[in-house]
Amino acid sequence: MIVDEKEAKEGFVKSEVHNHISTILFYHPKGNALPSKLLKSSRKK
Repeated sequence: MIVDEKEAKEGFVKSEVHNHISTILFYHPKGNALPSKLLKSSRKK
């Protein structure tokens, strides 16, 4: 998964599925927690 500069500053949620296995990658610059705003945005994709 590729992370751009904007994502590194604001945080992100990304997911991929390979061979029926889903991988979720998340990051937020303020800590190792997944903010609800990012989690909600991931449901739209």
